[in-house]
Amino acid sequence: APRPAPVEGMLEAAVLMACSEAPRYGYELRAWLIQEELVAGVVSPGRLYETVANLVSNGALLARDEAGERGPARRRYTTTDDGKVRLSRWVESLERSAKTLARFLARVSRASLVLSENSRGGETMSCGCKCSNNEGDSKTSVQVAPVASERSIDERLQTIEELLQRIPVK
Repeated sequence: APRPAPVEGMLEAAVLMACSEAPRYGYELRAWLIQEELVAGVVSPGRLYETVANLVSNGALLARDEAGERGPARRRYTTTDDGKVRLSRWVESLERSAKTLARFLARVSRASLVLSENSRGGETMSCGCKCSNNEGDSKTSVQVAPVASERSIDERLQTIEELLQRIPVK
């Protein structure tokens, strides 16, 4: 199955949202990210802690050390007022991106085309790039095939419109 496309900086937005909902420890943040699936791909602990450290140093998160019940002190993170402003900017940016993606998906649906590497009919296009799949100047063929879907274009557009209506307007 295709993986979701990563969104640049989405980890920062997700961390700000998680810590706005409730103060969280680092391991709670990681568990929350896995459960909510708001960031494409696997988030390594190192990448998560780097993002959290940057947000703390920029004043978007507040870190408080708390004594552990059975062990060393733990650090709990909460979103500051500056962090809430930053999250608000992320929301605005993601809303614009959602609308752009909806237009893109609607256009692909209307055109009923997808790129695939199979050769089951349709028009073949070649690129002249020298990517790792090519040898020298040989061309790579990409098959353009119709979308096989049980949903009509109108049903897809209706779904996209419903999703866009769920985005809160400020």
